[in-house]
Amino acid sequence: MFTADDETKGNQRENVITYKLNGGFDKSALEKLIHYAYTAKLDVPDSQVKAVYLAACHLMMDRVMKECTRHFIRNLNVDNCIETRSLPGIARNKTFVGQVEEYIAQHFEEVSKSKILLSLPCVRIEVLNQTRQEMSLVVGESVCQLVLDWVKRQYDEEVTNIDSVTEKTHLLYLALDNSLQDCSELPTGELSDTEIVQDYKKMSNKNHNNHKSRRKGQLQPAKPRVLMYSREITQRTETEKESDWNLIAAARVG
Repeated sequence: MFTADDETKGNQRENVITYKLNGGFDKSALEKLIHYAYTAKLDVPDSQVKAVYLAACHLMMDRVMKECTRHFIRNLNVDNCIETRSLPGIARNKTFVGQVEEYIAQHFEEVSKSKILLSLPCVRIEVLNQTRQEMSLVVGESVCQLVLDWVKRQYDEEVTNIDSVTEKTHLLYLALDNSLQDCSELPTGELSDTEIVQDYKKMSNKNHNNHKSRRKGQLQPAKPRVLMYSREITQRTETEKESDWNLIAAARVG
């Protein structure tokens, strides 16, 4: 938060420590928190609650954080819930996260039409089904969770920016381990290796001349495909519970 510089005055070599704010803090918000530390009184206008909350998080001032979160929850609406969910450090407050995500899920039809959500980067995914029966067994929330897992793997495997996953429509298929994989890596000759897949492979190779396969070995069969598509959204593994990669809501369009 601060850096300290030693200064000498005159011939007395008196050490005076000067603290400089490193940035990331709103000056006015910090002043209010200092005033609160001395007086136990805090008066924050609506326009500064976010800045005060962020500063309080850095300083681990729990009482201030709790009051700010109460304010956020009381004033949640369709227009600000996405911005509230994206507050830096919010993942550490699981109760706060849960309340915001619950609001988004309950009002998702309206939220999905809001300007702030529509302005977010969009990852376009198409999932290849091998049979009509398989397609009929698809559960929307489960597929969305698989897609989220796939996007997360792209970041785990050194995708450096969002543009690399939003620049094209990705054609994915359900692998034997019940994970989604890119059809550009589908072995030639398999049942799903159709003309659509061939065209997709050509397009992928043209766009990524230096593309390397991310598959790290032969996949082993896991649960039946139908069970995977039918799993409940609440059935999460420990890695799926990471707050910054939560599936909040899903809706059918078209």
